[in-house]
Amino acid sequence: MRKNPSLIEFDQISLSEDQVNIDVFNLVDLCPFVPKRIYTIKTAENESQRGFHAHKNQSQVISIIKGQAKVLLLNNEGEKFVFNLTAQALFIPQNHWIEITLHKDSILLCFAEKLYHELSTIKDKTRFLNK
Repeated sequence: MRKNPSLIEFDQISLSEDQVNIDVFNLVDLCPFVPKRIYTIKTAENESQRGFHAHKNQSQVISIIKGQAKVLLLNNEGEKFVFNLTAQALFIPQNHWIEITLHKDSILLCFAEKLYHELSTIKDKTRFLNK
């Protein structure tokens, strides 16, 4: 599995039938693992910040499906990665601090490698960077 965060370009097939668009994403191309949990994060009228944690033993793939997001990642050595998501997906390896800024009216789709366990989540940035 990948060790560094990376953008994932994916083939998006758009079909128009009766004025309804159907966007198809092949999950096997998008995700380097079998997701155990899928969730969305939505904003309304204001920009929103999410994350501010790291997962000890869980990788994720996030994809913006509406709007835009800026993602800041730090590994536990302090190396910084910044991504602006508009139409791609982003692979986030385990042990990376996550900070996400979602623009207004945005929807982020998240694929998690494992079920959520609070004990495997680090919520203190200083503690994370000092490991």
